[in-house]
This record gives sequence, C-alpha cells and structure tokens, in this order.
Amino acid sequence: MEQMQIQREYTERNLTLQTRNVYTNMMKALEQIDSNREGVKQAERGFSIAQTRYNTGSGTFLELNDAEMALTQAKLNLNQAMYDYLAAETEYLKILGQDLPSIGQ
Repeated sequence: MEQMQIQREYTERNLTLQTRNVYTNMMKALEQIDSNREGVKQAERGFSIAQTRYNTGSGTFLELNDAEMALTQAKLNLNQAMYDYLAAETEYLKILGQDLPSIGQ
C-alpha cells in the first residue's frame, strides 16, 4: 500500500511538472509568433522598397533577391513558431487526457 502511494505521488509530481513545462513552451511559442509576425511585416516592407528601387533603376537585382530571401526566411520562422505552438498544445492536451482535434474540423 505504501509503495503504491509513493508511486502515485511520484506520478502526480511528474505530470504536474510535464504540464508546467509544456504550458511554458506554449507561451514561449505564442510570444515567438507575435515577434515573427512583426518580422514578416518588416520583411514585406523591405521587399516592397527593394522592388520599387529595382523597378525605378536605383536598386540592383541582388538587393531585390536579398529582400525576397529575407521575406521567405521571416515567413519560415513564423510557420516554425506556429508549428512549435501546435506541437506543444497537442502535448498539453495529451497530458490532460483530452481528445486531440481532428484535422479539418
């Protein structure tokens, strides 16, 4: 009986710790999403400027290419942060014993 009680307490502490860690990961991912959204906006502005400069002849194709690459990287970073959030949320729901949402619903 005593051994079972010790095992139960250990399991409860472990689940509590896992829940806190996953919740923290979710919050970090949300902060990263906000930050990366701003990064995408800035990269879009930079690309627009580079495109205008190139079209008017005052910018080079290399500048335009660099701005497009920066925009692509910013979007990739945003998508990665979104993925990190969804992965953490899924883990959180599993720990809580809740059903995972189906794709397409």
